[in-house]
Amino acid sequence: MFDDRELMIMIPELKDMGRRCGPCVKENPIRLDSGAWQRKLKMSSRIVAYKRSTHSDSLRAQKEVMDLLLDAERPISHMTLLAVLAMRNGMERDTLMGYLNAIASLERSGVITPKSGRWLMPMARDSLPAVIESVLKGANESVTANDIAMSVYGRTGKRICDDINYACNLLETLDIAVKLPSDSAMGHNNYRFIHTRMRYSLKTIPLWNIKYVVFSAIDRHGPISKSGLMRDPAVGRLISVHGTSLSKGLVSSKVDNSIDGLRSQRLIAAEILNGQRATQCFATTNVGHGLLRSAIEMGYLSEELRRRLLGYANHGMIPSQQDRAERIIRWLKVLIEMDKENGKAHVIAKRLCENEGYVRGIVNGGASPCRKLSDEKIEEECMPLVMSYSEEYGKRLQKYLKERGSGRGPNNQRLV
Repeated sequence: MFDDRELMIMIPELKDMGRRCGPCVKENPIRLDSGAWQRKLKMSSRIVAYKRSTHSDSLRAQKEVMDLLLDAERPISHMTLLAVLAMRNGMERDTLMGYLNAIASLERSGVITPKSGRWLMPMARDSLPAVIESVLKGANESVTANDIAMSVYGRTGKRICDDINYACNLLETLDIAVKLPSDSAMGHNNYRFIHTRMRYSLKTIPLWNIKYVVFSAIDRHGPISKSGLMRDPAVGRLISVHGTSLSKGLVSSKVDNSIDGLRSQRLIAAEILNGQRATQCFATTNVGHGLLRSAIEMGYLSEELRRRLLGYANHGMIPSQQDRAERIIRWLKVLIEMDKENGKAHVIAKRLCENEGYVRGIVNGGASPCRKLSDEKIEEECMPLVMSYSEEYGKRLQKYLKERGSGRGPNNQRLV
């Protein structure tokens, strides 16, 4: 086991886990009872009193779990807790089962709630994390829980797929696997997974996912109404490829759900077009258009677009922080084009499909969205989202911070 000093070195890595992955299954954070510290002290004295035995090992594992929960900077889920312990001690069956039994003991005694640890027991008992890691390493494309079940067990079923999904979520938290949007032909929760060695490959583009298909169609034709969207050839192909089981009515329902999800992630926005009658149409936002174009040009699904298609929160940001980061991304896009076009506002506006007045204001040295933010706040709150959007944007923001430190910006302008 590890002492408290080593544990404190480990805990900051929870921030990277939060940025990398979203809420896992059974995502309710673990809560400690008010007397947890007193219980921990009593447990420590009992461990000293016992000789090396199975019981004392169990007490040590319980103490390590409590150490982690008490020292963590934020409430964490069972999956995140197990991932940190696996990072420190490995994913062997006995190791995972030892910690899950310790968690179960703490749940039974009322030290921690909710009692969700039992859902992870079958996954650890069958050594699924290690087995699935080898399956993903050998696969040349993304796979679903059904594919893994047939490979490992030779059969499939809801309970088996649930256990596999738990194990894949653990591997995602450990940055061994990448979770991709669900396969629309196989159900809402039938996510695809791929090994991290293929993170930057074309096989991460989710052409199987109806939300991505709808998003692409809106970007190509927008503003477009729902009826126009249903006539799009890509949506039509989705029906034919997935067979008669995916009826037109079901596709319409899935399109509605996709539109709601894309709007909640600010990838598209609704607008009213006045013709013979008012019609609600949809178009991609500046951020949405940029993320999709970036995925097409780079040939892989960027981390930011992956998170949004999965419905993950943006690195735990509240709405006001997300708005601020998106304004910075829009502003950085203009700065990067300024570097290429030598500050010609009308050329930049045309290339970016951006408002010329907005671009001209930046070219003329207008105030940036970073003006009232400290360097520390930008680094802590905005940089993760900017870097996941594009590494180029992250480097440009770092360049801006250096320029701000010297008091000069592009074209030797004085920064305000």
